[in-house]
Amino acid sequence: MHYLKRILSSSFFIISLSGQSFEWSPEISIQLKQISDLNFSKKGDRIAMVVRGALIEGEKSEYLTQIWVSNNDGEDLTQFTYNNKSSSHPR
Repeated sequence: MHYLKRILSSSFFIISLSGQSFEWSPEISIQLKQISDLNFSKKGDRIAMVVRGALIEGEKSEYLTQIWVSNNDGEDLTQFTYNNKSSSHPR
């Protein structure tokens, strides 16, 4: 549950940054990763999630989603999939 609080806190932090005077740009938005599809283990001690991030290689640029897993306290965050295509629905 602490991990979920960290995710929500990060979201509020990013929102609060918008109140500061800096210029939002495509380069900045590409650096942000999006977290979705949280799935808690039956015991509640592990969380699987989908992380969406930009992949830019030469002329090719796209968003890929990969599955990440961590303890419910946010420790031991590990990327679970490393596919060339998007992975989703951690069940």
